[in-house]
Amino acid sequence: MLFAKEEHVTAFPVHLFPSPIRDLIEAMVTAIPADPALAGTAAIGVLSTVLQQQCHVNVTDGWDEGLNTYTLALARTGAGKSPVLNAFRAPLDMLQRQEQKHWKEQLKALKLKARRASSDEKDEIKLEIEEAEKKGEPELYSNDVTNEEVVRMLWQNEGRGAIIDSEGGQFGILGGVYSGGRVGKIDVWLSAFAQEAISVRRGRGRWAVEQPHLTICIMAQPRSFAEIPNKRILLDRGLFARFLFASVPDMRRKRTARRREVRAGIRNAYTSFILRLAEMVADGGVAIPMLPEAIDVLDQFTEYMEGFLRTFDDPDEADLYYNKADRHLIRLAGLLHAARMCEQGAAIRTPMTAATMRDAWALYTYFQHAARQVLAITAASAEQLGDARKVLVTLCKRWEQWQRNPDGTVRISQGVVSQWTNLSRQRAIAALEYLDGADIMAQQEGQRRDARVYAVPAELPEFVPMPEPPSPSPPPSDIVPEPEPPSPPPPSLADSATLHEREYHEAIAANNVGLATAIALETLNGTAAAFETAIVTRDTAKAMECLVQCPAWARGHLETYIEWRLHRE
Repeated sequence: MLFAKEEHVTAFPVHLFPSPIRDLIEAMVTAIPADPALAGTAAIGVLSTVLQQQCHVNVTDGWDEGLNTYTLALARTGAGKSPVLNAFRAPLDMLQRQEQKHWKEQLKALKLKARRASSDEKDEIKLEIEEAEKKGEPELYSNDVTNEEVVRMLWQNEGRGAIIDSEGGQFGILGGVYSGGRVGKIDVWLSAFAQEAISVRRGRGRWAVEQPHLTICIMAQPRSFAEIPNKRILLDRGLFARFLFASVPDMRRKRTARRREVRAGIRNAYTSFILRLAEMVADGGVAIPMLPEAIDVLDQFTEYMEGFLRTFDDPDEADLYYNKADRHLIRLAGLLHAARMCEQGAAIRTPMTAATMRDAWALYTYFQHAARQVLAITAASAEQLGDARKVLVTLCKRWEQWQRNPDGTVRISQGVVSQWTNLSRQRAIAALEYLDGADIMAQQEGQRRDARVYAVPAELPEFVPMPEPPSPSPPPSDIVPEPEPPSPPPPSLADSATLHEREYHEAIAANNVGLATAIALETLNGTAAAFETAIVTRDTAKAMECLVQCPAWARGHLETYIEWRLHRE
């Protein structure tokens, strides 16, 4: 992630998500291209934003676990952070506009009621109007807020809020970038993860939130995260333990010259799915019980994590990253469960099974492995990171000159590293210790500190950036280049309709109703958004108007879709 070699982490398990989310992840991976972990982390952030406060997992009597998550994906420039976030949070923009419209209508109704009320009732209604205007329009998420603004956002939205950002400046603020190195107040972030009461007073203003639910979905560059001051204080306060970390490889040399477009049907199916999920939990208070077999899996996971922590030289140090593991597992399982029930058209209150817990365990395993690399980044200074990068560059340039081990790995000594990089012995040792902690190389046993020898995997050169290919020479002036063949004409509407119908029947034959609906929605063209809005607002007449231009096969399917959306239990 930071260097020529990417650390080997578990592949992100895209297959665990319901088809509308999975299809968009796979489409973004192909279109940009983006790493699956980047898109998957964005999907988790959106699910958390929709379900937080509205749902919780009832583990045992007295233990209800909320579904808000904190995620951080470290990705270099060009990894596709902005387009991925924009694609996945599009339904949140629609939900936010709906809530703001509802707020305006309620405020208008209150003012009308105040004009018609008696003198005794007017004072009470006036207080309601003042409270509504003080809170202002609801804001489902923000991307750049101070700690005080986080509390205000939670208070304004009845305890719910989200920070969704593709830059990661929040960590710099917390670390003291703009406050002379003084660590910012992180109590709000700590309390909101655990739904503990928050109260902030600034001058005459006071904001109190009894049960805050905050989602954080941040994507940042590894270098900017590594150079945050006071990382150690943030670690010791338990902030990083609340995060699920994603490790996104460098995608700059894997992109194609031409970016593909994500099919409108895939985007529409995803948007419809998220809006439907939000509608299912709109009334709040949805409790997800756990079957005894699912609790057994949780117990097995706890035992596994205890053994995992013992693999570290300092288990207490590693515990600062993993002491929230059981809560992360339950929250991931709750998100997967709710999303799967929505896809199946079942009640979210359906008890959670052991299979869902095992799938959540597989998902957490990715974040667990990725966090191990972030642990090394957090402990390193900016100088140490720069020196480590220099060591790897030197290693790549002088690859053939290093001594080889019988297993094919390359053997390097601290003294040679110091000599060839012009680093002092102390800085060379610090850089090698960092690379060892990041699992990029391994120290050989039985070596003194001043004569350490390290083994480097033999596949390291495969990750060395290849030189750019030379530009093609221009043709001689006396040779006229052959004209390029004309581009094929775009398919006609009739051909497009035939292709859609064939794909639709193939999806039906495969019993993939979600894909069939997405294909049918593509025939709506410019009216797809109006169609979805009509369903959400239960305007059946408007929804039927959008189907006028559909072919018969798509119209019949979408009429059934309208009936299912509007009249299901």
